[in-house]
Amino acid sequence: LEGKGPEICRVDLTGLDCVTLYENALCLARILKKGRTSYDDFIAELTFTRYRKGVLTDYTSRLHYTSDWIHDNERKKVVKNITRDLGGEEFPVRVSFMSENPGYYQALREFPEFVGTIAEIEQGINKRKHWVISRKKVKGAQDHLRTGDIIAVATEKKGLDYSHTGLAFQDEKRKIRLLHASSIKKKVLLDTELYRYIQSVETYTGITVARPLEVGKIHGLTNQFA
Repeated sequence: LEGKGPEICRVDLTGLDCVTLYENALCLARILKKGRTSYDDFIAELTFTRYRKGVLTDYTSRLHYTSDWIHDNERKKVVKNITRDLGGEEFPVRVSFMSENPGYYQALREFPEFVGTIAEIEQGINKRKHWVISRKKVKGAQDHLRTGDIIAVATEKKGLDYSHTGLAFQDEKRKIRLLHASSIKKKVLLDTELYRYIQSVETYTGITVARPLEVGKIHGLTNQFA
């Protein structure tokens, strides 16, 4: 998603990471539900979900943190955060990684004046309530998940909220597995059962679940809050 110059809504379907996998899958499904199939329709939907309030202004309008993406897209009625309903517990989020490490981000190196705005956004995120299903409770909760649920994997790493994302997938044995873009294996794969995957990484503390909401066929792509 990164590139030189001002922010644009970039798309590269030849290679996916853990965010663009669920992002592209969600937006393709949404435009098909709306009876729209053009590339422009896809870009409009991607812009609506990727940017705060559905509006691209500059780099800081992108929903960089997964917790911010879930919050904003719940307000836009794109998804519903069902974590608390599944027995999730409140957990503190203290994001600061981007403002404390601007050198990792091309846009922040090119436009250092954005760092202060990013820090303000982080402070806003930290003031909200957040919910997570702890790693020891994922096994019991996963039976209530559906194919297509967006899975955000919480981390204990300083300054971050989540370190990985993917999609729930119910296989032929009705087991919930994780469909994700693996940075280690360099490909998209249908992995083991979700709870086993979470338990396999020590820094994973649990999951947050965002369930995509149904959309009806409409005459135009909405860019307003419902």
